[in-house]
Amino acid sequence: MKNLLDFDLIIWDLDGTLYYQKEFRKKMAEIIIRELLFTPKRWKELFLILHYRRLREKWDPLDEEKDLEKRQYKEAGLRFGLSSEETKKVIENWMQEKPLYYLREYRDEKAAQIIQQLQKENKRVVVYSDYPTDRKLKSLEILVDDSFSPDQPEIGCLKPNPKGLEFIIKKYGVEKTKVLMIGDRWEKDGKAAQLAGIQWEILPRERKRRERYYLEH
Repeated sequence: MKNLLDFDLIIWDLDGTLYYQKEFRKKMAEIIIRELLFTPKRWKELFLILHYRRLREKWDPLDEEKDLEKRQYKEAGLRFGLSSEETKKVIENWMQEKPLYYLREYRDEKAAQIIQQLQKENKRVVVYSDYPTDRKLKSLEILVDDSFSPDQPEIGCLKPNPKGLEFIIKKYGVEKTKVLMIGDRWEKDGKAAQLAGIQWEILPRERKRRERYYLEH
């Protein structure tokens, strides 16, 4: 791992970076199946969640038109005959509300320690994610200087579009050579950093590999 003290602004991804997402998703899948299995009328919710995730993964990162989130809800709901508001209600329930009760258990403790140490060294630490950040950070019990996501009008797009990173860098007025992006996916976090002209660090996604990575670096 790069020497983080060489940088003045460290930008962290959230999902899959500040917690072990693969393990967490297994937990949430169990909860969703357990709750919906005996309620056939609600099975549609499960398929909607899966469809919404795939839709987000394939969404054009160059799309910077307004109301990105609303448009995604609308398109995801079309397949199931749901309005954007009905879709939003399901997605927020299963992807933003219920996860808050279980997220803390899957926190990357080493990452949390690193962030705390960076702040003691007076380094600016922010989080930039493709999903809402504030409530997840609170659930994870991780304090940062600021957090950013596509729902902010100044960003309004998904990674690897570099617009979000460029906005953050400009806001803090830090030279690009002093900015580092830390994430868990090259195709999202690493590429966005490359396009923005800053350095990046990609952490392994699985817990054992990441723990080994910390020890070796």
